[in-house]
Amino acid sequence: MKNNFTIYNSLSRKKEPFEPLNSPFVGIYVCGPTVYSDPHLGHARPAITFDLLYRYLTHLAYKVRYVRNITDVGHLENDADEGEDKIEKKARLEHLEPMEVVQKYLNRISGPLLDRIDIHIEVVPVKYDKLSDTGRTEKSEVVRERVVRARAIQSKRFESVKGVYANAQMSSSMQRRYCQIDEAGGRLLRTAMELRGLSARAYDRILKVARTIADLAESDNITAEHISEAINYRNLDREGWAG
Repeated sequence: MKNNFTIYNSLSRKKEPFEPLNSPFVGIYVCGPTVYSDPHLGHARPAITFDLLYRYLTHLAYKVRYVRNITDVGHLENDADEGEDKIEKKARLEHLEPMEVVQKYLNRISGPLLDRIDIHIEVVPVKYDKLSDTGRTEKSEVVRERVVRARAIQSKRFESVKGVYANAQMSSSMQRRYCQIDEAGGRLLRTAMELRGLSARAYDRILKVARTIADLAESDNITAEHISEAINYRNLDREGWAG
């Protein structure tokens, strides 16, 4: 297959012509994000980068297998630390690739329905070590106080608007007024919209969630970090989300 595609080789530390080992098949493995602190802009980078790479290779007529790790997030049988992966087992029984199994069941959820949901994220079982951890954690009272303050901010924001008391109830005109984003946030949101093929309704949901995230941080402005966090709360909008 003839093309002028070059890619950076981290071993040789230089750009080299892209030559698959077994053309036209190409395999991509991406380690899923593991976050132990506040979300930041960098968390969106792998998903956006490799989604773009996948789309370009597909455009060049390669047959691409794109895999993100799925075996270390609570998918083992009976939630054990060892044993057979639930998705791999289902794939073996149905003679499919593991990610094909995931996508098969995700496709049963209609796009218009997902568009109307503000947040959809993957919730995995918590391991025993985490449950039994005696380390310092944020108390529920502290979280509640932060939520109460955010709700107070929203109540004041909409005090002159009858029937509106929360960000989720904003109209399009109100959203344009209260959900203005900076240049960096705009670039990030535009990239997510284009690469993931998000709808206008999903765009509205992301802005409203980002406004709420900013309120929780007691920030007057919606920053790129708030946009990034809001985008990452829409797992089902992108292919291969369960990784």
